[in-house]
Amino acid sequence: MKISYLLNSSIPSNLPSSLQVAKMCEGMQKNSHDVSLITPMPGQGNFLKFYNIKTDIKNIVCGISASGPTKQWDIENYIKLFQKINYKFRCKFFLFGGKNDEALIKKLMSSVPNCISLSKLDLEQIIPIISACRFYIGNDTGPLHISANLGLKCLSIFCDSPPSAYGTWNPNIKIIVPSEETIETTVHNTQGKDKISFDEVLKKFIDLIN
Repeated sequence: MKISYLLNSSIPSNLPSSLQVAKMCEGMQKNSHDVSLITPMPGQGNFLKFYNIKTDIKNIVCGISASGPTKQWDIENYIKLFQKINYKFRCKFFLFGGKNDEALIKKLMSSVPNCISLSKLDLEQIIPIISACRFYIGNDTGPLHISANLGLKCLSIFCDSPPSAYGTWNPNIKIIVPSEETIETTVHNTQGKDKISFDEVLKKFIDLIN
């Protein structure tokens, strides 16, 4: 089992808890190849140049996949959403997915021009890219929690998992739940992927960007 600890800076803060975690991980790394400390790398500028990440563009991390189909808002909704966002803002969409998500990524990239796939990168390569972005939009999935921890403003769609457990831990996360549900009533087996209001997602994400 591989254990990774994620920090949002290449240099830990002066908080005792942050220093303690960093010191503990560094000590454990010397004795085990199964523990790693992942931080934005000092060479982050190389990634910004390679992917042409500029501050005058809305750089958005997109969690279009999920751990199961019932947690995943339909890809056609994301295509429509990104097209509308593109119309209002200068954007770049960074698609966070794995090898099993290639079909989704390909479909989205064929419909929205300014998308970049991160599917062939490992986590240590992806972290600096996420750190350079400002926003996250997507399902309740791992990239959401990484993005929130790195300080991005996030809008997460909870179709079939409890936001009370996975969405309220970080103030950077804004939550969308199925129609007629609340944060408290949305749970596993809510089966709400077809009850997410597109107009609500669009409005809340525009508000987040603004």
